Amino acid sequence: TAKLLGFNTYADYVLEMNMAKNSTNVAHFLDEFWKTLKPVGNQERQYILELKRAESERLGREFDGEIHAWDMLYYMNQVEQVKFAVDKDKLIKYFPLEVVTEGLLGIYQDLLGLTFKQVHNAHVWHDSVRLYFVLDTASGEEIGQFYLDLHPREGKYGHAACFSLQPGCLGPDGERRLPVAAMVANFTKPTISLPSLLQHHEVETFFHEFGHVMHEICTRVEFAEFSGTLVETDFVEVPSQTLENWVWEKEPLQRMSRHYKHGSAIPDSLLDRLIASRVANTGLMNLRQVVLSKVDQSFHTKSSANTAEEFARHCKDILGIPATP
Repeated sequence: TAKLLGFNTYADYVLEMNMAKNSTNVAHFLDEFWKTLKPVGNQERQYILELKRAESERLGREFDGEIHAWDMLYYMNQVEQVKFAVDKDKLIKYFPLEVVTEGLLGIYQDLLGLTFKQVHNAHVWHDSVRLYFVLDTASGEEIGQFYLDLHPREGKYGHAACFSLQPGCLGPDGERRLPVAAMVANFTKPTISLPSLLQHHEVETFFHEFGHVMHEICTRVEFAEFSGTLVETDFVEVPSQTLENWVWEKEPLQRMSRHYKHGSAIPDSLLDRLIASRVANTGLMNLRQVVLSKVDQSFHTKSSANTAEEFARHCKDILGIPATP
């Protein structure tokens, strides 16, 4: 199909409708990104090797001088614990869902000039679901609605996501149809003795998915085909990932946290360690993304390829860690 339409490769055919435009631009971007990340990845691998060496000596095991694919997640978690000393068990007590939700909604309202009004006794698909109207604060105009469906239940979608329920666009009569979106998550349910408590990475997920909700709600396009997140696929995550930054800044974190028992703020020492831990393993994690991107481009720019060999080669060359045999 790509050849019939005048494209050199399938990747070029797909990329024409994205911001990247062609496989040459993608290859250049990935090579430059790899070059920037390489020294960071080298430092992180060396640190992990030292952790593995020390652990091997402590446990009386032979140290093989290698990082294997199955070592990665274990030692990346060790890096967070040893290098940054973030006590996740202590931290979670400062992120009750109700406090996080109140802070998050407040931050988004202030940031985007919006007002959220909860609709009580709304017609919803489960009694734990909340419906909000969204108003433009300056004009008072209603610009959309969103639902928050945050707890797990039988038969429900098992991951966090944003769903468009109605696109924002102009109808055949020229009247604007308001966008409606739903954020779905599976945060731990509260119990009689304990409220729903979030790990920091769940707070980040909340911010990310709600960023997609705001992308849906703030759309002002003419056609439904271009509403909200119906944009170029290499742009669709930009608003939500940009807004994730607020969960790594001190003032927003203080605004959406409070100890679930006595209401105290997160101690500065714990907060500072959390913020510092943002850079933990960033080199290796991003190099892994480069590997996956390079593999994807290899598969879709070549007429044939041994998929296992391509993946193994990129793991060794870029990540510096052999693929699982």
